[in-house]
Amino acid sequence: MALIGVFTMPHSRVNLKDIYEESNRLLLTKRPFFQNTNRIEGSHVDPMSRGGESRFFGYVYMFTGRELYVPYVFENGIAPVMYDMGSGAPPPNNNRICGKNYGIRLTSLSNRLSTCPDMSGSLLTHICYYQIPSDQPITNLAFLMDIRELGGIVHREPPVRYYDGEEIFDVVVTYPVSKSRIVGVIKYFPSSNTSQHSQQLKLYVNPNYTGGMEGAMAVAASFNGERFYGESEWEMVNA
Repeated sequence: MALIGVFTMPHSRVNLKDIYEESNRLLLTKRPFFQNTNRIEGSHVDPMSRGGESRFFGYVYMFTGRELYVPYVFENGIAPVMYDMGSGAPPPNNNRICGKNYGIRLTSLSNRLSTCPDMSGSLLTHICYYQIPSDQPITNLAFLMDIRELGGIVHREPPVRYYDGEEIFDVVVTYPVSKSRIVGVIKYFPSSNTSQHSQQLKLYVNPNYTGGMEGAMAVAASFNGERFYGESEWEMVNA
């Protein structure tokens, strides 16, 4: 799944080393929630959206294997692959050709989409961190994205997957996700005790997320079965 049609990235003001500072880290401690973000309060599936497809509204993971890409995403967001505006084709190997004009092909939410969306021009995301049935993440890095406002298309491929009795599905995002909707990045650190490690995730916060650290703390609270009203006020929520 291509993220953006550019491999050469400009210098970022966000320092990669600073991202992984302990002071910039939040813990997601409730596996039932980070293994199925559809369980988080406020998340939902709309089976009858305007486009005729089911849409998921909530939090999703987008995996990447490119750590140097993290600061760029924190400052610029994530966009589907760019297309040649003349031919309508994506650039070969995602490398843009000098002299050609490229743009992002957007999909109107009012238009019906195919049941098999064009994956080359979309972002494939997930509601489950430790993938079923392997119980491992796809890669060691995953952006946590907030798509509560616009949502994404529910994408199911056989065989049907379940976690704790509830269906797990993927989510296809067909529009650019701004930096203010990137909560942060989750980095997977392999552990000799995999059962213990998988009980929590480490979320490194994007300073450009809506509300900054306090906004991210509210997101972490929802993943942890809590409500956040500011650093001094918390309320437990039943899982």
